Amino acid sequence: MSGYVAGNVTVEYRAAPRTPASWPHRVGVIPRETAAFQERDEVEGLRAAVSGGGTAVLCQVLRGIGGVGKTQLAAHYVRQVWNAGELDVLVWVGASSRSAIIAAYAQAAEELLAVEPGDPERCAQAFLKWLEPRPPGSEPACRWLVVLDDVADPADVTALWPVKNPHGRTVVTTRRRDVAVPGQRIDLAPPPSPACCPSPAPCRTTKPPRSPPHGRCP
Repeated sequence: MSGYVAGNVTVEYRAAPRTPASWPHRVGVIPRETAAFQERDEVEGLRAAVSGGGTAVLCQVLRGIGGVGKTQLAAHYVRQVWNAGELDVLVWVGASSRSAIIAAYAQAAEELLAVEPGDPERCAQAFLKWLEPRPPGSEPACRWLVVLDDVADPADVTALWPVKNPHGRTVVTTRRRDVAVPGQRIDLAPPPSPACCPSPAPCRTTKPPRSPPHGRCP
């Protein structure tokens, strides 16, 4: 609200009431799929683990060293379920720090609940409260998915884990092997390297007159 005083009259300007975003709605930026992304068996395992419970949120944790494709695998799954119309709300959270998680939750609250910005902690808790199951018949159930990408320290997510909800799903990616959350875990190994010499292209060598031994690229 703002205004000015003109003589004995105070003129005030009031902002229009905020309106919650309609569904379906996405919050956050899903990483682009890289050209080197390879379809892996873990995609179906992730779908089965997160979607198969039916009565409670299943927190799927993708663990592995850097570079094994955790974020790309999670993003691929997210695109699949979003494009298939299986979600009403998708929230992608860069979870490398507690402040980043709170900021993402606060953004979700501002967009989905039309809460007034200014207090990120309060907004984040409002969003977590909104994720809770609603009494039957109170309002339409929301099919939501929250992705916590790259959790660096389990302590950062203390009191910030999405609640259990039969209509909700949570996916976590992390390098840590000690993230204590409910749900199934998938440990990822590096994807197989592509063949060095895909047929029919010939191998390239540093010595044109000779072929590499055993048909392998140097």
